[in-house]
Amino acid sequence: MKNTKDEREPNLEKYKLIRERWDKEDTLLLSRTGIFLTTNSILIVTMRFQENGFPFQIGVAIVGLILSFLWLTTSLHSFKVISKLFSLCKNGAPSDLNEIHKIQPILFRPNTVFCKLIPGLMITGWVVFIIGSLASL
Repeated sequence: MKNTKDEREPNLEKYKLIRERWDKEDTLLLSRTGIFLTTNSILIVTMRFQENGFPFQIGVAIVGLILSFLWLTTSLHSFKVISKLFSLCKNGAPSDLNEIHKIQPILFRPNTVFCKLIPGLMITGWVVFIIGSLASL
């Protein structure tokens, strides 16, 4: 039995709503990433103002580490929400739009980079700096 136009409309409407929410969440993730990257950059530059200021640099690094953990936490939440919205879109998309979800996966998807890789690297960098500074005492 063929689907009538009335049977397809709710599916398309639901898809549009989910896709709209997905776009908003993606935009929110990129905005947060920009804010956290800018904040970490300012902290790194601030550390260079006090080259021999050991307690100051450690304090700034600890603030950077805390902010990076917050970044990772919020990013992982966004990643989970976006993943769930992706699966809802994938399962609820009309057949002609479903083709976009069949694109072959790549090693590092953009959301993986913004949600996991970059915050993880920042945390690692702050930890290495703190340990290196404490070891040089």
